[in-house]
Amino acid sequence: KANNEAELKAYAQQVPDYIIQPFVEGTEYTVDAFCDFDGNGIYELVIGNVSASESDYYYGAVYAVYTIEEDAIVQVFYGWYRNMYYTLNDGTFCNYGSSGADYSSFTVYSISGSELLCEQNYFHEPDGTTI
Repeated sequence: KANNEAELKAYAQQVPDYIIQPFVEGTEYTVDAFCDFDGNGIYELVIGNVSASESDYYYGAVYAVYTIEEDAIVQVFYGWYRNMYYTLNDGTFCNYGSSGADYSSFTVYSISGSELLCEQNYFHEPDGTTI
């Protein structure tokens, strides 16, 4: 952040090809990353959440993943409050879904191009059983 014109000039001398953009005060929660999850040489754009605390419910949540297919941007998936995705250490994604207090599921997906491939799926039923 440059607080005045003198600071801006000093920073401009230190950084080649700099970009000037307005400073927005507040907490930033969205992070973007490019990762090749399926090893096909095409990087997927990952839009997710990194909050200040790992105890935050949304810490590490992935909101959306996009890829390129036939020179077009394609959405692989997107999540929301009751349909959240998280990355796992092996490059797969875990989806936590819920349709109410009694019904929930955990599904592990891998990516192949613009397709989600189900690797594992667990359902929690109202009587406490897991399928």
